[in-house]
Amino acid sequence: MSKAKVILFVFEGEKTEKKIFASLQKYFLNENGHSVLCATFNADIYQLYQKLELGNDEISIDLVEELRAKNEIELTGIVRKNIAEVYLFFDYDGHAANLNKTLRANDDHLKEMLNYFNNETENGKLYISYPMVEAIKHLKENVDFHETIVEAKTNIKYKNLVS
Repeated sequence: MSKAKVILFVFEGEKTEKKIFASLQKYFLNENGHSVLCATFNADIYQLYQKLELGNDEISIDLVEELRAKNEIELTGIVRKNIAEVYLFFDYDGHAANLNKTLRANDDHLKEMLNYFNNETENGKLYISYPMVEAIKHLKENVDFHETIVEAKTNIKYKNLVS
């Protein structure tokens, strides 16, 4: 008999994303006896980049340890070795500027992060959407989501489109 694995979903935001996770968990997750946990980073993807300092040869933080500070209840007793898979869901946020004002939204940084977070069983698997919650709202019967592309840098009123 195989031991149930722990899967960690990491979201950018807290309020709406946790509601979406609760719905996913109710209807789709935990079907195979696996434990699926939800944690939030509570900052944009570029701040995650800054924390990880992916431009350097050495990663400066442990992702689970960083998340534990913001998700004490959800991650009580969880250490990285307990987690079999990590999925990160973040908005594109092409307009974002970080707290130190030197690191701004940058497609090259996104490419580095997508390259680093490219496997859910290793560093984690990163998914970027524009913006994530609204992309989920875009799912409707008459919309072929697999073929839906919105130019993130030109359609800045996407939230209005799906609302």
